[in-house]
Amino acid sequence: MNRTLRRIFSNIACLIMLSAGSLFTIFFFGRVNVEESYGFMVGTRYVTLFAIILMAIIVVIETASFIVNKNATRNTLHVAIFCLSYIISSHDAINMLSFIPFFKEVLDSAPKGPFAVFVFHLPHSILFFAAIFYTLKFYVNNYQIEVVKSFKRIGFALLLAIAIADNILTIFNLQFISAIIIMNFSLFIYFSFFIMSYKKKKVDTVFVLSGLIFFCLTGIHISSGTGLMFDNYPIGLDSWGMIVIFALFLMIYANFIV
Repeated sequence: MNRTLRRIFSNIACLIMLSAGSLFTIFFFGRVNVEESYGFMVGTRYVTLFAIILMAIIVVIETASFIVNKNATRNTLHVAIFCLSYIISSHDAINMLSFIPFFKEVLDSAPKGPFAVFVFHLPHSILFFAAIFYTLKFYVNNYQIEVVKSFKRIGFALLLAIAIADNILTIFNLQFISAIIIMNFSLFIYFSFFIMSYKKKKVDTVFVLSGLIFFCLTGIHISSGTGLMFDNYPIGLDSWGMIVIFALFLMIYANFIV
């Protein structure tokens, strides 16, 4: 298989990862009424704990790499930290705590309704956009993508605006509109970076694997948000998504070793 075909199939894989969250929701995961569960996902607690441990391992590896080579791994360390924080703040993790008597009492007494859903969605949303931001910074720095000099300010401001819109739409139960915005933004940014890197013949395995992480995160967030809109949640989606991201990190490490 020549290089062009490999790149075509790699991009098809990225598109599949973008919709993976929705596919899991439809075919593999049960659903629970949000009002009955106070807006918390019902995920498998052992899988959630396993996902948290795996992402913590990635953070440790990235921290060790950062100590050795600060310039090369600064952005990937940030991505790993925010991915770990994302799963810790997920509805899966919150539900895992509900099996502890003290936390169960706290969660049972928590307020219900759209505002309660928004309160738990807010940190989750912020951490998602932070992970996405540092993934994009990794592309810019590692592949010397030519963007405006003020990328950091403009990029951060744009992501912040989308994050604010995402949470406002959540309050009004309009996550579907937010999903469309995030999906189109992700596709536009990734393929713009891909084209710029392709012209320089810099698209490699790491570029594709980090793209899969980018789209996996996006798919998880979109699916979770739309689950809120339809008053149900996919069971364990965040946890399984993080296990996939852990595997992608390992594949990146294996590529460097080989």
